Amino acid sequence: MKKKQNIKKEIYNVYSNISSNKTLILHLISKVEENRAMILNNYNSAFSVNTKLTTENTDEIFNNRELILSKLNIKNDNIKKKLNDSKKESLSIDYIKHKVNAHAAILDFVNEMSEVNSKLINLNKKIMKFNQNVVNFNSKQISINKDLMKEQKNIKITKNNLEKKNDENLNAIKSQNFKTLKNNKKIKSLHQKTIKNAIQITKNREDIYNRRNLILTNRDAVHVNKTKVFFGSIA
Repeated sequence: MKKKQNIKKEIYNVYSNISSNKTLILHLISKVEENRAMILNNYNSAFSVNTKLTTENTDEIFNNRELILSKLNIKNDNIKKKLNDSKKESLSIDYIKHKVNAHAAILDFVNEMSEVNSKLINLNKKIMKFNQNVVNFNSKQISINKDLMKEQKNIKITKNNLEKKNDENLNAIKSQNFKTLKNNKKIKSLHQKTIKNAIQITKNREDIYNRRNLILTNRDAVHVNKTKVFFGSIA
C-alpha cells in the first residue's frame, strides 16, 4: 500500500513539474520568437537600408570628385591636364577597388544568410518529424482507449504480477521525474541565453540607428559639396 502511495506521489510531482515546464517553455518560445523578429528587423535595417544608403553616398562622393576634376581650369596647361587625367584614372581605380571589395563582402553576407536559411530548413524538418511522432503517439493512444472500452475477459491478476507492475511504474516515474528536472534546468539556461541575446539585439539596433544618422549626415555633406561644384568656381 505504501509503494502505491509513493507511486501516486511521484506521479503528482512529475505532473506538477511538467505543468510548470510547459508554461516556462511557452514563455521561452515567445521570447525566442521576439528575438528572431528583432534580429530580422535589424538585418533589414542594417543590410537593406544602411548598406544601400552608404553605397549611394559612395557613388555620390566619387561623382562629385569626378566633377571637381572635370571643372578644373587647366585647358591651357598640358602638364596639368595630363596630371588631371591621371587623377581621374586613379579615381576610377579607387572606385573599382572599393566596389569589388564591397561586392565580395556582400556576397559573404548573402552566403551566411543562405547557410542560416539552410539551418532553418533543417530545423523545420526536425519539427515536422517531431509533430509526426506526436501524431503517431496519439493514434496509438486512441487505439488503446478503444481497447479499454471493450469488455475485457480472461484477465488474470495475481499478487506477484501486481507487485511487479508497481515496481515497474515506480522506477519509470522516478526516471521521468529526473528528466523533468533536467528539462527545467535546460529551460533556465536557455532563458538566460535569450535575455543576453535580447540585450545584444537592442544594442545592435541602437548602433544601426546611430550609424544611419552618421550616414545621413554624410549624405547632407555630399549634397552640399555637389551644390558647390555645380554653382561654384574651381581654379
